Amino acid sequence: MKGAYISGIGKAHKCCRPHEDVFNCKMYGTFNVQIEKFDITKAPVSILNNGKQYWYVKLKKDNIINYGWCIRDIKSNQRVNTLEILTKKLLPEEFKSGNIEVSFPKKWDDTEIKNWSKNQYWFQSFPFSPNKRADSQFVWDTINKITWNNIEVLDIGCHYGFFSFKASELGSRVTGTDINKNSLSAARIIQENIIQQDVDFVSTLPEQQFDVILYLSVHHQIDLSYENLESQLLKLKKQTKKHLFVELIMPPLFPKNKTLRESDIDALVGGKVLSRYKHGVRGVRKIYWIEI
Repeated sequence: MKGAYISGIGKAHKCCRPHEDVFNCKMYGTFNVQIEKFDITKAPVSILNNGKQYWYVKLKKDNIINYGWCIRDIKSNQRVNTLEILTKKLLPEEFKSGNIEVSFPKKWDDTEIKNWSKNQYWFQSFPFSPNKRADSQFVWDTINKITWNNIEVLDIGCHYGFFSFKASELGSRVTGTDINKNSLSAARIIQENIIQQDVDFVSTLPEQQFDVILYLSVHHQIDLSYENLESQLLKLKKQTKKHLFVELIMPPLFPKNKTLRESDIDALVGGKVLSRYKHGVRGVRKIYWIEI
């Protein structure tokens, strides 16, 4: 559908505060979009909370995609073709001119999720994953030591987005990155049709700083011997404002330096060891928490 911006505050405002408890963070809006010959009340509601209705909405303009939530009070007299949109971050100024492609991603039922899931390669384990290859919930519970709302999070090697979605649900503004296009494609399907969060999934690693960076079971895929581990961690620490979480296989799978010990890696990584556990597929792993 084609819509167009008509009005709105476009910033964090007191009218958005009643919605902060729903999304666990400060919200921006409202950004009002009008669509001809459309009735929002006919679309399936994503969230119903204390008389307020929320529709998960996808906005696209010139290949720029943003996700948000259309809001409406059950007793509202507002025109049904006017979308009052909330977002976790400000929408780009260019969204205020010309047409915007507006869509309401359909949330799948259990049968649709099952039919799609059975044909995917699952490394991370969601509640709906048919194959439990990794204990993703255990890893999340291990790193869930901080306040996640109102912060910027980078999830490196995000795969299907398990940790990205967890942080987003708690109010983070999340960027998930992965070089595997198939993984990103699956993450976006989960995003739109199962979990419905506003994670920004990209294939290119951003260069700006983030409050929190997740680097979980990634390094062994790009550096089997850990020769470049020290330099990579120094780079990540510079890019992190507050917290860096790192998960590593212990010891490296194919070390060139046969004398490399866990204690050596501990000293190199720094920070606090949160867990040492046996992974279900490959190796013993350690999870570190580095406070910047």
